[in-house]
Amino acid sequence: VSAEPFHGKPDGAAVFVDECGGGWTYVSNSEKGDSSKYTGGVGALYFNARNEVIGYKMIQKKTRRNCSGGRTWWATWLTCEEVSGGGVYEVEPKNNNPSIKRKTLLGQNGRNGGAYEGVAYDNRFPDDVNFRPKFFLTEDAPKGPLE
Repeated sequence: VSAEPFHGKPDGAAVFVDECGGGWTYVSNSEKGDSSKYTGGVGALYFNARNEVIGYKMIQKKTRRNCSGGRTWWATWLTCEEVSGGGVYEVEPKNNNPSIKRKTLLGQNGRNGGAYEGVAYDNRFPDDVNFRPKFFLTEDAPKGPLE
């Protein structure tokens, strides 16, 4: 199905429905690498409507130790680097250019300098103009804050 081998050290993951073809996509972080080795990333397995694997590819490369992450309500994946000075990147499940990194504003105020673990959001009132959605980001540290 793919010449590219499945990524090592899989970690945080999510599933996305393919609205056009009836299939779905499983995205998974790769916790490979360290603070100096950019060997982590995000891989994607693609399934058809009969739940058969039809493809695999890396959709984010050149990141470090991608731990958990989180899904957005607009159907993208946020991947977290679990290293000092790490970042949080937004990834499209069908990304065709895995070397481009889309860094988010999440974690810009990291009190422990990065080492991000996971992301969650609160958008329980999407039709209420007075409710502002919120993201929550955790850091993997003994006293790591919830931002």
